[in-house]
Amino acid sequence: MAPGLEIVDTGAADTTATTMKDEVLHLENARPLKKHKFSQTKNFTAKDIVSFTTPPAQNYDLLQASPYSDRAHLLDLTTLKKPLQLFAEALTGMRWITPDFATAPYHKAFNWDSIADIFSQAMRAEQPNEELQSQHFYVIVFRSRVNKHADRQLLGELDKAAHLEAVEGGGLLKYWFGSPNEVGRNLATCK
Repeated sequence: MAPGLEIVDTGAADTTATTMKDEVLHLENARPLKKHKFSQTKNFTAKDIVSFTTPPAQNYDLLQASPYSDRAHLLDLTTLKKPLQLFAEALTGMRWITPDFATAPYHKAFNWDSIADIFSQAMRAEQPNEELQSQHFYVIVFRSRVNKHADRQLLGELDKAAHLEAVEGGGLLKYWFGSPNEVGRNLATCK
C-alpha cells in the first residue's frame, strides 16, 4: 500500500442490492461532466473485469462517483479540498479483484494498492516538493443477502433515494455495489 494511506474496515451493516444504471446522461446547460473510463459501459456488473490506467483529467467540476449518473447524484469536486478531489478521482478505478468480493475480507476484495498508488502519484504531482501527509478516510461496508423473491425495482429506487440523500449531506466520495452472487450475497461500500 502506498505511504500515507491506510484503509480501515469500520464494520458491516445490512443493505439492499440493486442493479447499476448503465450510461451517463448528457447534461444541457450544466457544468461539464467528468467522465471516467466506465461511463459508457453498457450493462456493467460486478462480474465484469475492468481495468483502470489513469485518473480522468482534472478540468471538470462534476464526477460520476456512483452507479447513478443523473446530475443530482454527481460529485461536485468544487466542494472538496484538493486531496479529497484526487482521492475521489483515484476511486473511479475501484474494482473487485476476487469474484467472492461479497464475502471476502474487505481489504482483499478490491484493488486498493493501485488506487493508493494513483492517489499518491497525483498528490506528489500536486505537491512535488512536500512530504505527503497521512490521509484518513472512513469506509462503510454493507454486506447483504437479497431474497430471490425481493422486489428488485423497489430496492433500486430506495437505494437511489438513499444515495441522493447521502450526496446532499456532503462528504461522500464514492459509492459502489456489486451484483448478488448465486445465493444472494452482495456487498456495497461507500467512502
